[in-house]
Amino acid sequence: MEAMNVFQFKKLNNDNYHQWKLDIKMLLMERGLFKFIGKSEPVLAEGATSREKMEFEHQKCKALATIYLSLEESQKDLVAEAETAKEAWTLLEEIYEPKSRARIAQLRSEFYSIKKQPSESIGIYLAHIQQAAKALKNAGKSIPEDEVAYQMIENLPPEFDNIVQQIYQLNDDEFLPDKVRTILLAEEGRILSKQAKEIDNSKVLVTEEKKNIGTLKKKKAKVCSYCKKFGHLASECLLKSTKNHSLKDKTPLPYSSKMSAIYASALYADSDETEWTIDTAATDHFCNKKELFQDYKELKNKSAALGEGNTVICGIGNVVLEIKRNSGKSRLTLLNVLHAPQMRRNLISGRLIDKAGLTAVIKNKKIQVNYPSGDEMFIAYLKNNFYVLQAKALKSSSSNLEQIDKVPESHNTSKTGNIELWHSRFGHQNAQDLIKMSKHKSVIGLENLKGSLECCDICKVSKLTKKPSKELPERTTSQPLELIHMDVWGPSPIKSKSGISYFLSIIDDYTRKVHVYVMYNKKNVFKYFLQFKAMAERQLNRKIKRIRTDNGMEFISKEFTENLKSSGIKVERTNIYCPEMNGVAERYNRTALEGVRSLLNEGKLPANMWAEALLAFTYLKNRFIHRKTNKTPLELWCGKKPSIRHIKRYGCLAFAYVPKAHRNKLQNRSRPGVFIGYALKTVGYRIWYPDEDKVEETKHVFFNESKIGMDSFPNKNDSTSTVTFMPEQVEEYLTIEEKEPPIQESTSSIEWKRVTKKREKGKTAGRVDVYYYPKPGVRLRSLKEVKNYCDNENINFDPKEFDFSTKRELKNLTDEDLSEESSEEEHSAMVTEIPKSYREAIVSSLKEKWINAMETEISILKDREVWEIVPRPRNKTVIGCRWVYSIKENAEGQILRYKARLVAQGFHQVEGLDYHETFSPVVNFTLVRMFFILLVIRENWIHKHIDIECAYLYGSLNEKLYLEQPEGFQEKPKADYVALLKKSLYGLHQSGRQWFKELDETFISIGFYKYKYPNCVYIYQSTVVILVYVDDLVIFAKNEESMKEVITKIKKKFKLRDLGEVKYLLGTEFEQIDGQVYLHQRKYINKLLKKFDVNICEKVKVPLSVGMNISKSSCPTNVQEKKFMEKFPYRQLIGSLMFLASRTRPDIQFAVTFLSQYCSNPGLNHWKAALQILKYVGSTSDLAIE
Repeated sequence: MEAMNVFQFKKLNNDNYHQWKLDIKMLLMERGLFKFIGKSEPVLAEGATSREKMEFEHQKCKALATIYLSLEESQKDLVAEAETAKEAWTLLEEIYEPKSRARIAQLRSEFYSIKKQPSESIGIYLAHIQQAAKALKNAGKSIPEDEVAYQMIENLPPEFDNIVQQIYQLNDDEFLPDKVRTILLAEEGRILSKQAKEIDNSKVLVTEEKKNIGTLKKKKAKVCSYCKKFGHLASECLLKSTKNHSLKDKTPLPYSSKMSAIYASALYADSDETEWTIDTAATDHFCNKKELFQDYKELKNKSAALGEGNTVICGIGNVVLEIKRNSGKSRLTLLNVLHAPQMRRNLISGRLIDKAGLTAVIKNKKIQVNYPSGDEMFIAYLKNNFYVLQAKALKSSSSNLEQIDKVPESHNTSKTGNIELWHSRFGHQNAQDLIKMSKHKSVIGLENLKGSLECCDICKVSKLTKKPSKELPERTTSQPLELIHMDVWGPSPIKSKSGISYFLSIIDDYTRKVHVYVMYNKKNVFKYFLQFKAMAERQLNRKIKRIRTDNGMEFISKEFTENLKSSGIKVERTNIYCPEMNGVAERYNRTALEGVRSLLNEGKLPANMWAEALLAFTYLKNRFIHRKTNKTPLELWCGKKPSIRHIKRYGCLAFAYVPKAHRNKLQNRSRPGVFIGYALKTVGYRIWYPDEDKVEETKHVFFNESKIGMDSFPNKNDSTSTVTFMPEQVEEYLTIEEKEPPIQESTSSIEWKRVTKKREKGKTAGRVDVYYYPKPGVRLRSLKEVKNYCDNENINFDPKEFDFSTKRELKNLTDEDLSEESSEEEHSAMVTEIPKSYREAIVSSLKEKWINAMETEISILKDREVWEIVPRPRNKTVIGCRWVYSIKENAEGQILRYKARLVAQGFHQVEGLDYHETFSPVVNFTLVRMFFILLVIRENWIHKHIDIECAYLYGSLNEKLYLEQPEGFQEKPKADYVALLKKSLYGLHQSGRQWFKELDETFISIGFYKYKYPNCVYIYQSTVVILVYVDDLVIFAKNEESMKEVITKIKKKFKLRDLGEVKYLLGTEFEQIDGQVYLHQRKYINKLLKKFDVNICEKVKVPLSVGMNISKSSCPTNVQEKKFMEKFPYRQLIGSLMFLASRTRPDIQFAVTFLSQYCSNPGLNHWKAALQILKYVGSTSDLAIE
């Protein structure tokens, strides 16, 4: 029994190693035995006496016994064979703290995959992250503190989005795990408190008649014998231990809850009558002095329940407050204020502030209450842990009052809730339709709206028209694409910032979904119609039947007419001078321009931003209900309701997050800009920075909808601003389509984009800042040469204007960029999304197909007997697994099947325990080419491409591995059991090797001879040759009989998929024509052109031109130039070209090899040369190797 009580800490088990390690260290130190587990074991000094030797051996045994006795019974077998304490300590470290790369990889994966579960608190979630970081540190890989902080906020639920944006604003010295933890815990408390109050808002500061108290007495509940209240016993009563019992009412309270800090302060803490405390939980305003009231009315038998106490209500009335602001004094009225003489503080209800449509911002130790327009109403400052408004109560009425319960006319939203805000967010579309959307729940994220919008000045200014003479025509179609309306608007009296003058609107008659394409001129109408036609018919699996247009030349051109005839599309044209016959398109153009004017007026934006406003309005229009259907166009088009939770007020102030790579530790984490629309090609927003005239697409944005963004840039409210410019090479890499009209070539190595002149007011002469193209023949190769040129030409030179950024900042928008069809979010409802996890798969719109795919995969695994379900082992690593989803398409892009594959998380494996050898050979592509030459071309043999289905599942395992049961397919009676693997599985380190061993043994057993030196080449009876590349088999046979014989034998062992003759293998296309085999990579070349955004306007005839300066002298020589070149994917491009050269394009071998020597420090000339090689292979993609 004495031995059992030696340890004052918990013995080692499977879960407490790190705490046990610390405890046992302290114990060994206390007993003087720690030296026996140190880095080197102590050695007894020479000449030691027999007594010293005996004492030394006794201490060694005592150290080992101490460790052994501190283990639970299940752990003692681990060190049973250890002869010294050092051996026992090392064994435990190897088991629980392996410092291999595999262990570190496993811990890193666990660290970065931690997500907050709905059922766990924020404290538990953060503890998991910090424990994972500590485990990595113990394994020898420390995680930086800022990385831990980022992980803490990475996977939080949506309700933490606002606080995450505030955390982004922290300084670098504050962005630490402890600080982030404190902020998140406080935010969780606020969220939980808010949720609790929403469940029953009568629990705090609720005023009730005492006559209703009797109804609660009938309920069976605990009653306190001391205070006579419900919900607790006398032993739990808080008032029993309170010295001051003067406020205890003899009558039971209507409801009891915990006493809040505000209530305690209101009862016991004296305050000046000029101090009014903001209480966000209070449902009413409270005042303690009768003389401060106006229109006072006495009340009888009323009380207010505040936590565990209550107070008598003597009357009700209005209180007029006079508030001092920086701009002077103002007055406001608190309506229906309760008179509570026992209270020592006056309270203003935060709930009534919100109910009145006002907004409150808590920041920098103050609460600022604003009107819906964003103007300041009053500010309450933090004092003694409460937010206090300093205001003087007036004892006589005044006509110039602002009321919290009824906001003045200029700020009023109380009648209509948030109609004004949503009306503004939706680009000032019809308010009654907005209320109808709310009523019918036509979209996701729109709150309940009631009332009406009496007057909107922006709508009157932007939309006022004559009264219509007749109603719009009824819709006559019954399905999408049955009738398409088209019209072109333009030219615009003011060109957009990128020179846009026209836009094409294409409207589906049935859904009324609008597609807008902005253009430099009308000649692109036919091109955009073809784009729309291909997209719409593919997405909806329907054909366009009719189109309706006017008689514009762009619609009656020969190529347009011939295409419509060949497609079988009927054309309906309007009569001359009868635009009303194309009323749907004409009406939309008018609606769109009204919306554009409204958005520009709303955001105080210059007129040359009309193209951005048009795209934003069209985006909103497709998410706004049509009055004839009570559904949104997007829902009718793609079959599901769109979400509008992300919709923001146009033109409002936005703060975009600046990535860490683009700032230093002293720079701000965000930058202010103006919200001008929704991302065209990603999920996010478009933010305009007026001071630089840049547009950036980003997801991480904080919006202040109460402020207009342009108000923060007062000197940029004109319609002309200087556009930043960048080197020609950068633009060549970034642009998607050539600008129209094309820019004339210049001999300068630095090209400037456009002319913008600006003259200061009041000056008739002087220096004028002009940015334009240098004169012909002028070469500017450096900033120094640019400066000298500017000085000679009397041009203001500002090096800051040279912005060489290559990130996606669209300074000049192309037709493709500005197309409404480019919106990724718009396509998200039409393009099949591939889920990233099991949870996403079972809630997606295609969940049935994904479930069928998973069931098929499980069926295959069971048929192959890949595992058996066994009890979870102790002291064994259990490998995780996950589902990976994909869609198989044919060459035309049609979906063939939905595929789900179960993949083991091999990073959980420990090298030396769970796997040993991993090498698996594959055939070299040079051998593939050689055998085609020798056998197919010379000997006229036939060939086939065979794919082995689920090849890895055939491999046997030498190690004993355990796998977690796949998510969604756990056996219910054995949910905690695991799968003991019998066969290899995708994701395991040794799967490739085990599969190859199985294949090799099979081929040898059926009579194949394996070449010794060329890997993966097998010969059968001199009539068949097989080349193996993982699960792809290329079979050459002398005749059909030999081919069938071999395939039949292989089929007995493996399930095969016959792909016919070799057409595509290892990134290379094979074509056999007239006995000759041609190899080319056209698909891969087109993929590279698309990846690097290269357009071939003029064919390039040679890989490298004569006289190109691509020597070492072109390499960057300073930090700024090197940093600039880091933004170009030079190595990626050279690697891709190397792959081309090694397979099918030996004509570029020398050029690519020559450029590859500059991969460590490439310059702009090297990048331009690499792009020329890519343009060359694109221009000659029809070439092939014979």
